[in-house]
Amino acid sequence: IPVKAKSPFSEKIVLFVGRLSGQKGPMQFLEIAEKIYEQNQNTRFVISGEGELYKKLIEAGAGSDIADRFHITGYLESQELQKLYAIADVYCMPSFSEPFGLTALEAADAGVPVVLSDRCGAAELLPEANQANPASTNDFADQIIALLEDDKKGKQQVKSNKKAIKNLSWEKSAAEVLSVVDSLL
Repeated sequence: IPVKAKSPFSEKIVLFVGRLSGQKGPMQFLEIAEKIYEQNQNTRFVISGEGELYKKLIEAGAGSDIADRFHITGYLESQELQKLYAIADVYCMPSFSEPFGLTALEAADAGVPVVLSDRCGAAELLPEANQANPASTNDFADQIIALLEDDKKGKQQVKSNKKAIKNLSWEKSAAEVLSVVDSLL
């Protein structure tokens, strides 16, 4: 059941959720945010998570041209995180290395269009997700701007992604693993 929440902002929200470490790309997210803001001032940027780059991100964000548009929530419990997904307009995952990417599935399940690193395993489960090279802030920014400016495109992606993940569950995945193990015994 999707959570309903009303945004405290009039601007569109681009969201990053994850561990604040180099591999996840939170500093890259700040650079992407700055590029997006150059072309679309009707935006805000929110990072949710904790990790070794937390203080560095706060300092970099405060010194940025978008300091008044860049928000860091720290760690959020599930219920608060669901509210954040509910007010987001685009989810951004600029990971340099991401074997899976559970937060991408959470965002897609919450009805948020996603732009994922082309190195994200979750992209296999989200066939309509936009993908970008994490080394290219321009590539990520362009893909996010396209979704921010074309609601129809975002809604189509959400519809396709929700359909693709509709039948996923931990129970189903565990049952598949157990059936493989059983077949080997």
